[in-house]
Amino acid sequence: MTVASIVFALALVTGAHAQPAQEDTSDEPAELDPVEAESAETDEDEERPAAVVEAPPTAGPFAIDTVVPAGVRVLIARDTTLPVASVVLALETGTEDDPDDRPGLVHALAYHLLQGNRELPPEGVARIAHDGGGVTSMAIGPAQIRFESLVPVSLLDDMVRAESQRLRSPTVDEALWNESLGWARRDARRNRALAPEALAALHDAEGLARAGRSASPELRTITPPAVARALAERMSYTRATLVVVSPLDPAEVLERVHAHFGDLPSRSRQVDDRFSPTRAQDGPRRFEQPEANGSVVAWPVPPGTEELERARVLCRVLNRQRRDESEPARARVRCHLDEDPRRGALVVRVSGTDDALAIVGSRMRRIVEGEDDRLLEQQARVVARALALELSTPLGLARRLATSDPRTKQVRASRADRPLQQLTGLRATADTSTQRAAIAERYPLEAALHIVPARAP
Repeated sequence: MTVASIVFALALVTGAHAQPAQEDTSDEPAELDPVEAESAETDEDEERPAAVVEAPPTAGPFAIDTVVPAGVRVLIARDTTLPVASVVLALETGTEDDPDDRPGLVHALAYHLLQGNRELPPEGVARIAHDGGGVTSMAIGPAQIRFESLVPVSLLDDMVRAESQRLRSPTVDEALWNESLGWARRDARRNRALAPEALAALHDAEGLARAGRSASPELRTITPPAVARALAERMSYTRATLVVVSPLDPAEVLERVHAHFGDLPSRSRQVDDRFSPTRAQDGPRRFEQPEANGSVVAWPVPPGTEELERARVLCRVLNRQRRDESEPARARVRCHLDEDPRRGALVVRVSGTDDALAIVGSRMRRIVEGEDDRLLEQQARVVARALALELSTPLGLARRLATSDPRTKQVRASRADRPLQQLTGLRATADTSTQRAAIAERYPLEAALHIVPARAP
């Protein structure tokens, strides 16, 4: 295959996902109003049956899941669609981990990891990919940072080696730090479905209320030694997950990973548990917000691909349920899924009624008790088709694996072959009874946050 044909193949695989080396692609919702954007969809999928969707036939049914001695989780899958490889290094930290007095620190540190070290020149990882006809991208969220690349398979070893170097003693001086701050300042602000204060209350995480994507003036006063210490503390391989998707035998790829990461010191994996457990209480928490528009009922979405796809199915069902006779004629329910892989939110806006909780509770009951099973099955198939299409590309599959459940109790130090259906979220769209049980457990009305306009003083 010629270089030109490889570049063309990469363009087909990446499509709209291709990004400049320094661009942040943090799974942001569109600029439309999140509720109205979802309601603008048609119901054509409900009028015709959909085939059951399985994992892409060109991808193996399992992925290697292990933790190397350095504390890095490694996920390796096989995809034979094209002679290309996708490599993703994901860090389980994000903007919500900023110190109180230095908002924007983690965001800027993520950009500084593009500045190289003793082995890599500034933007060295991106140059390896771009010079070979590949593409790179970067994503910064409240609890995860990802460095993504898609390259010809001949460059796989170079990219794995580069990612094994990225976090080792990054080069720090005043000029490079100021350049990193400039990149961070030029980032667009995320358009979340909830205001930062409401999102923080939803997840019980104060850090979500900070302006984590802004480069605060205090960051300019940090000395290079302090920047180096912050990088060593926060950007560690013990918080990292390396994902490799390629046409090669996963066992062979794992040997290459061990070769490049083997000289790092042995350390225990350190990943914070971002899971928001269901609250045991008498009713939803009430959160008054001055700029709230109408009544909103929201749930935290636990981290991981399965949870995200389950929430996506539920949101589509809520948007397509028929109005019950007991509901006011003007009542309207619109659901939006805020898709952050670690701090997602299921947001239901209710209008045309004085008792939003009663309507949401009634509609959730219909789903959990099986009254809307046909609708649930239809929407699960729609979600499964879209997900299977995403997983049919190496970069799409690698991204999904990088955002799978990060909790350490599910990751073993010894090698394990785990089903792609589980790691990618496809399993969550399969069985209706299982979906109903999971929805009942994850999204009881008692665990919701009821956001209402603040009362006048």
